[in-house]
Amino acid sequence: MTSKTNSSEHEPKLKVAYILKMFPRLSETFILNEILELERQNVGVDVFSLMPPGDGRFHGSLSELKLTIDFILREKPESYWDKLSKFSPGVVPHMDRWQNAANFLKEHAIPKDLDMLLRALFIGAKAKEKGIQHLHAHFATVSTRMAALVNILYDIPFSFTCHAKDIFRETVNRNLFRDLVDRSAFAITVSDFNRDYIIEKTSGVDATKIHRLYNGINLDFFEVPKDRSPLKASPIKLISVGRLVPKRASMYFSRLFESSLTKDLIWNSTSLATVKNKKNCKIWPITSNSMGMSISWGLSLLKRSEEFVRNPQ
Repeated sequence: MTSKTNSSEHEPKLKVAYILKMFPRLSETFILNEILELERQNVGVDVFSLMPPGDGRFHGSLSELKLTIDFILREKPESYWDKLSKFSPGVVPHMDRWQNAANFLKEHAIPKDLDMLLRALFIGAKAKEKGIQHLHAHFATVSTRMAALVNILYDIPFSFTCHAKDIFRETVNRNLFRDLVDRSAFAITVSDFNRDYIIEKTSGVDATKIHRLYNGINLDFFEVPKDRSPLKASPIKLISVGRLVPKRASMYFSRLFESSLTKDLIWNSTSLATVKNKKNCKIWPITSNSMGMSISWGLSLLKRSEEFVRNPQ
């Protein structure tokens, strides 16, 4: 007697496509981890990357991905005309829909408008063929604009995550940002501070669509070595990793040791940091005499620390 496995048990419960400026990217491992978690939850994921990877180095977890990556690069218009003509009849939308997309590009003075339109047409057609049900983009820049264009052309819902530069720079086009939120199914950012800032600075934005979703950390990567017990050492050793720039909020890490919360404890803290120019780096002063804090450049210290402290922003 043989038994048959129900194939529907292995079919993805949702098919999502990410539109990203560049993938994979070593500095954006958080996107890789997000996609890996979606795949673990039986979500089918594809990626449309607008640029080829330029790092030359890749995270080890990349090999765990099941997805396919389509590189949708800038090409001559005639190349995309040819590609679009090869889709099945009815996949590429009628030119009436093209006008709506062109109006969006014109209204917000988005550069490289013909290139954006043609690539959006191609991405949407590929997404339709793959059965994609939802699009997601990271950073409210070219990737989210592309997702919005695909939505205008093909009615595929989209969402996006905004992070830092795309929120705080003075050059952010607030009218475009508001339009992106309005057209999206929802928008995500990683802190309440970010969300409040967006609502304050973006007049008329639909605040109900903007959700705070904290970054997650896989604690399995930070197992305590078997030969030591946590928080038993004296002094207690902490490590924080990040760039020494104001938006990373390293000053709050240092101020912790001046607070009443730590007055009876002996600390030894190291900040593992990277900056482009150490001479221009501002180190926030620490006045407490009960602990020592040092800045290390490029050292591996995790296994010698009792606690890993993530920057609060």
